[in-house]
Amino acid sequence: MSRGYNKSRPFSVTASRDGGRSFYQHDDRQGGGRMPEGHWRGGGPPRGGGGSRGEPSRGGRGRGFYNDNYHGGNDYYRGQSSAGKFRSSRRRGSRGSFSRGSYGPRNSAPRGHDRGYGGGGAAPHPRSEDEDVVMKEDGRNPPPERHRHNPYGSSKRQRHGRASSKNQKRNAHYSWVEVKIPHGKKVEKEWLIKAIQEECSIPFVPVDFHYSGESAIFYVDDLALGAPLSEASRKIIAPSGYKVLILTRNCDPPAGATLNAERLEILKTAMSNRYDPVTKSLNLSDIYNDKDLQGKNMYVELHKNYYMQAVIKIISENIPEIQSLIVSKCFLYTLSSFESLPEKIPNLKVIDLTKNTLKHMKDLQVLKGLKLEELKLDGNSLCNYYKDKTDYVSDIRQMFPTVLRLDGVELPPPIAFELDESTALPPVKGSFFVNEEVKAIVVPFVEKFFTVFDSGNRQVLVDAYHEQATFSLSVPNNSSRSNKTNLGNFAKYSRNLFKVKDSGQRFKLLKQGNVTVTAFLKDLPGTQHDMRSFIVDVSLAQGTLLLFTVDGVFKEIDSRNNNPQIIAFSRSFFTHFDNRLLILNDELCLKYPTEKQIKAAFPSAAPTPSHSPVLESSSGPSDHEKMSIVSQFSKDSGMNLKYSKMCLEQNEWDYQKAAKMFSEMKAQGSITKEMMMM
Repeated sequence: MSRGYNKSRPFSVTASRDGGRSFYQHDDRQGGGRMPEGHWRGGGPPRGGGGSRGEPSRGGRGRGFYNDNYHGGNDYYRGQSSAGKFRSSRRRGSRGSFSRGSYGPRNSAPRGHDRGYGGGGAAPHPRSEDEDVVMKEDGRNPPPERHRHNPYGSSKRQRHGRASSKNQKRNAHYSWVEVKIPHGKKVEKEWLIKAIQEECSIPFVPVDFHYSGESAIFYVDDLALGAPLSEASRKIIAPSGYKVLILTRNCDPPAGATLNAERLEILKTAMSNRYDPVTKSLNLSDIYNDKDLQGKNMYVELHKNYYMQAVIKIISENIPEIQSLIVSKCFLYTLSSFESLPEKIPNLKVIDLTKNTLKHMKDLQVLKGLKLEELKLDGNSLCNYYKDKTDYVSDIRQMFPTVLRLDGVELPPPIAFELDESTALPPVKGSFFVNEEVKAIVVPFVEKFFTVFDSGNRQVLVDAYHEQATFSLSVPNNSSRSNKTNLGNFAKYSRNLFKVKDSGQRFKLLKQGNVTVTAFLKDLPGTQHDMRSFIVDVSLAQGTLLLFTVDGVFKEIDSRNNNPQIIAFSRSFFTHFDNRLLILNDELCLKYPTEKQIKAAFPSAAPTPSHSPVLESSSGPSDHEKMSIVSQFSKDSGMNLKYSKMCLEQNEWDYQKAAKMFSEMKAQGSITKEMMMM
């Protein structure tokens, strides 16, 4: 027995100041008491660092102490280095951890015992024989052998057991097996599959065979194949002489996979038990936890396209008369797998999506083709987005106009116009001027305004606007685009109220004052309007106020583009007339042109004239106007005035018809030198 051990004194553990412990009422940190040589508390002569169950102290002269409060979570060590400085560490205590002392050889201890480096040898088990003797003398039995509590986690065996249990729960719903062959790309696919099939004790059919890097991967639709395939690993010798390694894991079905006939029949039976033929309702609520399906290792997740397509197929083939579908509590965070529902089950009138995790109203877009009468969305996050229930109902009604009942609440009947789908729109009519007096004011203004607008010198238009005039430009959303026309050069100036939500930006894009307006017009891309496409509608003629709209097309002039694009427009002018028209408000709305507008715009035979025939009334042009038209036609076609007039008269002064007739005659070689200008 070493110095400092008093056997006559009763065994006790007392706490010392600053968290230190002492055995047998001796403070480890004081020089008065010495521990037995080789004891797990001290270990060796005073010049060595003592080995401990936790990490022993570093340094030469170990005056370390050990905090025995395991539930405190940390062990503290302090040692004095040979230089006389103290170093402290806060580390995880673990069996078998150690540090090298300044003196003494490196020693080892049996597995499971503490190992220390320093003057001492191998340390015994933490509960020493001396301790057992004291406990027996005290009338107590030694506690049974057990692992000491580790405040930082359980043993490896326990951790692995928990992880295994978690993996089993997490993988329980898997129904497929992924098979991966590292370096499988180095051998032929046919040879590889045949070799594995011959070695595997259960026949299988590989699905979705592909390569990922150097590895070959395929899937099998049977969990029972996992073990036989793993057993075949390293039993196949490749032509190169190497053993073929086979790795398997349970997984979800591959993209595009379908249920096999057996599983499809199992799902069909479960759905049959959930269908009510009286109400024509199919209740798939909480189908993931269906005990009958789980007993056959099927965990149906309707947010996966794999399962939902199978459900839709069963419905369309067996119960096409279904009117109600209940898919509540199905863990749906998206409806992307429901995309084919409106096409395959068009008679569906009721859908219950309660208690899922749908977050956005746009998730319902896939159901837009259904003529729903009742919709239930309670318990989804998207319902909490709306503070005002009126907005919620409005958005649902906008997507599903026929809904009469929402979340169990009756809605007022929708206001809708039942139109026959075959009803044709009325034909487009020509310009409307109210009377000849208004026409005489509007037509010259329109011609002059757009001629100057196309000239490139738009600053001249400052006199056409009132001092307090306003101007705004609007470009439609890209979602409404019906052709390849690109309005990007105008989009940055757009004041589309559906896109520009910020009030400050809206005010900035509204141009006010004649100088500001014309400066803005100067920055817009160059244009060339086709005045023959113009249709003018005068909607207000009251006193000195005139409101009229000009619709037509123009070409965007871009020096970098030899094939300028056609853009449709609608421009509203609110004006004041006092000897001359002054624009009070100018609203320009750009549009994507129709195919008909594109084909009719800017005929190659006749460039845009300064005079627009479409502005003429059915009574025909005046004599003065006829002379102007003849002059313009002669200039555009190259014919002399006589034959230009004859061509226009034969086509009732319709400029476009006359131009078309001239093009046809020229193509046929009917235009003689006599007709042309000398």
